[in-house]
Amino acid sequence: MPEIVQTEISCWKIGGTSIIYEVKVLFLSETRRTIFLKPSQEPINFLIPCKSFKKFNKSNLQGTYLSMINKHLSYRIGTIDDVDKLQDLGIISYGQFQNDMTPGNWEAFNNNLQDRQKFIDILNVAKCFVCLDNDKIVGVAYIIPSGNPTNLFKSEWSYIRMVGVNPQYRGQGIAKALTKMCIDFAKQNKEKIVALHTSEFMNAARHIYEGMGFKVLEEIPPLFGKKYWLYTLDLN
Repeated sequence: MPEIVQTEISCWKIGGTSIIYEVKVLFLSETRRTIFLKPSQEPINFLIPCKSFKKFNKSNLQGTYLSMINKHLSYRIGTIDDVDKLQDLGIISYGQFQNDMTPGNWEAFNNNLQDRQKFIDILNVAKCFVCLDNDKIVGVAYIIPSGNPTNLFKSEWSYIRMVGVNPQYRGQGIAKALTKMCIDFAKQNKEKIVALHTSEFMNAARHIYEGMGFKVLEEIPPLFGKKYWLYTLDLN
């Protein structure tokens, strides 16, 4: 692992909500006891949510969080103009679970992804955050404000839906960053509870949510032949 010897930090706001720090990292390499900059090693840029910034220092930048580095990633608010790209991303990101379901259950699950109107409907009520690689949408999360109850989510809850990341971009902290933006948005809007539901075949997502403080409220009736749990995060 090359030694990190310099960082440059700036910050910006996305949609007037989450503050994002941009960290430029310079690496040096040592050859024959001489430290020099490799000409091919340009500053590497990546984005992290503001409240996670205190966790970053030279030591752990060289460890776990190096997996987050991708100088092409950026974040913005998703809009109705993105609906076709968001549907495409939903199909790609959730398509990886096809082999976890029976053919019949996958057909029912996939029918939801193929329904463009469902993506229009959620964009009409949710705040949508997207991650981009240049201009390609590679990650998304939606947070729906309180006052929009369903058979799972109470009227007084806000709730996160359909966090998805293109499988080619897994392991870069995108889902966690998008989930954090949803939580920050809920806090700014003085929500008391953020809820979500997830399944036994989404272990990576469950690990992220539990690491961010979400607690299992209850196991709900199976969906698509799989166990699902309802999670909540108390913002009080």
